[in-house]
Amino acid sequence: MHHGYVQQQHHLHEADDAERPPSAGIRLGELRSAHAFVHGDLLAALRDNAAGVAAYLAFAVVWTVWVVRAVRGRPVRIELTPVPMWTLGALLLVFTVVRNLPVGGWLHP
Repeated sequence: MHHGYVQQQHHLHEADDAERPPSAGIRLGELRSAHAFVHGDLLAALRDNAAGVAAYLAFAVVWTVWVVRAVRGRPVRIELTPVPMWTLGALLLVFTVVRNLPVGGWLHP
């Protein structure tokens, strides 16, 4: 019953997105993605914000590793060297550019 309401609201937001500049649509996509992810609708979450879903999953993995290591009494250290940071930045930049090109239409909400 609750999901029908969400779907109706989702269609209303799609109409709103068509009238807003791309940056406003991205913000709404992030919120819809987070809502869908929390409610277990992974496909809708990916459709609304694939990069966000990747970030949610990465956060869950890092948090789980941190908790397990903390419970075992091992030091919790996350050292990110420049190479992974630049790689992540480059991937996000490519995703952002492709998402806003006609060929990347399937990547935006």
